[in-house]
Amino acid sequence: MPLRAFRLRCCYFFELCSAVSSSIKAPLLLFAAVISSSSAPQFLRALRLRCCYFFELCSACSAAFSSSSAPQLLRALLRNTFFEFCSAASSSSSAPHHFLRALLREEMALFNDHSVDDNQVLSINYEGAAPATQVDLWVHDPAIGALALDWGLSPDSHHFSRWYTESSRELFDHGKSTFISDNALLLRSSLHNKYNDSERFLLFGDRITNGDAKWSNTTPQFGEISFIDGYWEWLEDVLARNKDMLTSAKIYDAVFASLFTYVRNTNLIRSFCELWCPSTNSLHVPIGEVSISLWDLRLTGGLSIDGIFYNEAVPSTRELIGVDKKGVPLLPSSCKYLFLAYRKIYCASETSNVTIHDWVKFWFKEESRYKQPPARVQKKRLSEPRTSNNPTGFIDGQKLRFEDTEKVFDDLGVEKDVKEETNLAALLSCWLCVFMLPNKQVDQIRPGVFKVASMMAQGKRFSLAVPVLASIYHGLREITSSPNPSKCGAVFPIHYVYGWLSRYYDSYFLCASTKFTCGVRMVRLGGEKKAKHFSSQEAHDLLKNIMPSTLSPLALTKPKQGIVTDHGKHSDSWNDYIISLRSSYLTLRRGNEHIVEPTALTDLLDNSDFAKTSLES
Repeated sequence: MPLRAFRLRCCYFFELCSAVSSSIKAPLLLFAAVISSSSAPQFLRALRLRCCYFFELCSACSAAFSSSSAPQLLRALLRNTFFEFCSAASSSSSAPHHFLRALLREEMALFNDHSVDDNQVLSINYEGAAPATQVDLWVHDPAIGALALDWGLSPDSHHFSRWYTESSRELFDHGKSTFISDNALLLRSSLHNKYNDSERFLLFGDRITNGDAKWSNTTPQFGEISFIDGYWEWLEDVLARNKDMLTSAKIYDAVFASLFTYVRNTNLIRSFCELWCPSTNSLHVPIGEVSISLWDLRLTGGLSIDGIFYNEAVPSTRELIGVDKKGVPLLPSSCKYLFLAYRKIYCASETSNVTIHDWVKFWFKEESRYKQPPARVQKKRLSEPRTSNNPTGFIDGQKLRFEDTEKVFDDLGVEKDVKEETNLAALLSCWLCVFMLPNKQVDQIRPGVFKVASMMAQGKRFSLAVPVLASIYHGLREITSSPNPSKCGAVFPIHYVYGWLSRYYDSYFLCASTKFTCGVRMVRLGGEKKAKHFSSQEAHDLLKNIMPSTLSPLALTKPKQGIVTDHGKHSDSWNDYIISLRSSYLTLRRGNEHIVEPTALTDLLDNSDFAKTSLES
């Protein structure tokens, strides 16, 4: 198309029209035709404020607007005044709204890559804006997506056959009701360094007894979710609008769970840490070892185990706005709008960062209905509190957006058909930073989550249980390896530890399972004052008195021998369950931060029905 050759640099209206037609009436005919065509936004975006021949443009405009209003219209355009422009155009009933919005969009966004000290940087700015308003972000090699590095994995590296070995065993024949000698398939362990059984693993409580560590008077939050003004209202709106998309991405229940606060009994958390062994990532109790597993996170928090590898990384310009050979964008278009919003907030901030509060207030303009819950007071209670400042969990139907909220999308230049997707991606970015994977910058938005959030907003399913469990193990390791846990600065999604404690110990006042449509157990302990009170000694006694019978939720089926055949038709639950059986390494990558934590389930299997599943290829 001849117009494309000018690429937003058309300085002469006459030349632009001549490229389309040599007719003497080209200026008049071109402008009149393009006003009513579907390509008007693209054409006008190229033309906008780039025309030097004012009178020629006035003449061309006269076909679409009254001749008397054309000069006024263009003067308003040149001053970029929205209301004056609308007033000048109001005399023409044929001027469509999308035409007006296309003319009034801000200067074209510019994304560029450059190097700083041999590191690739993504620069974000607007055309003609001052260099001081440019925002630079470190780019990291992608592990997922079209431009991901080739890891050189064999095609069947994740097939079940790589997970087991054959061994002769006495097996029970259900048909003959007798035991027979046959080959059985045993799950392999991916952990190569075996600990000596005679080695005594040092617990954090042992280090306290030896005088090598101690608690301070206060216990930090360790990443416990806190009240964020406007987040609950925004979340309720998003849940009402995007239930189908969140369900497709297998995160509806997990996102719903962030609609509440979660509290703890300090003595119970301290006792938990004192019985935790960082060498085995398990809790050492009289019956053996118990631990938080991937399957626990699936049942308690609704976190998917199977799915796309979770990777936080700022994309390059090529990945952010590029297309593949078929013209399909490499990333969802909502992703670039998240970066543009980040740049706007960053430039307006006085702290040189983007806080969670600023992010919420930028995207959601409605008035807050929820107030911050009162300061917690730890005291003994006999029953669940009657009142709560948390949301009820009831999600109303979809409502019309406020005009101020719509203006946010218009200012960013978000196309109408991706507004909902962009809003969802913005909310998920906040959710990932605050609820799912908080880090030591606990009150800040991390641009590395934008890629994942935008993909989730299109229904892509990610493996979230793996990075969350890696973060939990890593945080507990920081606490139990520190001489003073109160000063170690550990931050991780500790509310999932609360959920685990509520599942295997009588440690919380739980609301009825029928109160919420959400299917995850975690929401039953959401709200203020739900944690039961324990003294230090009562907390130790509670944790040590766990019985094998309480571990039955670890099994997907009833306690009996079963055979699982790898036929590729398993449900999501069975796929997640089988993956959770395998001892392995858990990974979490956030930019330059790489966390790798081992999980060895072999020591836990003897204490539960977890082992009562065998595999048949």
